[in-house]
Amino acid sequence: MDFAGTHVMRSLELLGETGEDPTGPIYQRLFEGSPELEPLFILDTDQSVRGSMLQNALECIFDFCDGNRMATNFVETSRFVHDGYGVPDEKFDEFFIAIRDCCRISLDGQWTDDMDKEWQAMLTAFANKA
Repeated sequence: MDFAGTHVMRSLELLGETGEDPTGPIYQRLFEGSPELEPLFILDTDQSVRGSMLQNALECIFDFCDGNRMATNFVETSRFVHDGYGVPDEKFDEFFIAIRDCCRISLDGQWTDDMDKEWQAMLTAFANKA
């Protein structure tokens, strides 16, 4: 697959330039779309699990944009592990979608069609549908 990743990376850079921590909005978006996932975080009282999951997801995105040395394998393994936590396969990808949606909403007029296309290509690859 020919994937540059420059537009995904630019969207994340612009999100970072807002100066706001995206963790809360990303999880809010996730739970709004999949409320059945929120109870899985009942013991995450200090938000450390949420932060760790976001860090791992971002590292997968960065890796994918840099040539995909481990991202799709890590996502596939994480999908299996999360099944054990009660996350159905069809809901696993919702986290990456929430990250994309948070970028799109936060960037508003700076979001481009090229960003949208690259995010969709990456999400498809992560869902193992490419």
